[in-house]
Amino acid sequence: MSRFNTFVQQVNDIAQTSFEQIGKAEAAYKDAESKYNANKRPARGVWNADAATIAKAARAEANYHEAKEAYDKLSRSLPDQTRAEVAKIRSALEKAVTDFYAADPKAIDANTMELLKSGILKPAEYDRLFEVANHGDNATMCRLIAQAAETAAANAKDDDTARQLRYVANKGRGLDGRHYMQAFDSMADALDRSLRRTYLIPKWDEMTANIRENF
Repeated sequence: MSRFNTFVQQVNDIAQTSFEQIGKAEAAYKDAESKYNANKRPARGVWNADAATIAKAARAEANYHEAKEAYDKLSRSLPDQTRAEVAKIRSALEKAVTDFYAADPKAIDANTMELLKSGILKPAEYDRLFEVANHGDNATMCRLIAQAAETAAANAKDDDTARQLRYVANKGRGLDGRHYMQAFDSMADALDRSLRRTYLIPKWDEMTANIRENF
């Protein structure tokens, strides 16, 4: 999990709350529908129905229409409501990602920079330095090491060395956090689809577990 994992956990919290809301409304609607079907008004011309039976049927019908209206209203409004909430979280995530991956002079490791300038590094050492910076969440040094590896690859004396150096250089390409935004958007889309097609709600964990665990 990365420093950005809290953002997808917020989306998961919204999802669970939304699923609970729509689930309760649907259960109330189905229950009211069942009682309505079991207590229909007596057909016209049936004179032996007592007042209590007629009143019970009337209450069941009124409850059914009320519950159905509440469910339909929530079904229409909830996707838009959650989409607005998720959009705010996405905006905050985008700022956090942009800030994190922006070049930061304070993140420069002078000792590593001296090694990169020295010309003594082997391809495996470039790779090792990159991984140290990467595990240390130092995006600035990752970019600098990748750039140095690319320059070294262009000046390599043999193809195998150049290939190994380009491998390190390629690790630094696209190091801008876009994969976080793509994963977040995938999870947001899964939430939207689940609220519009409630039969997908039981599959929520299956659809999003990998994103939540590896974000």
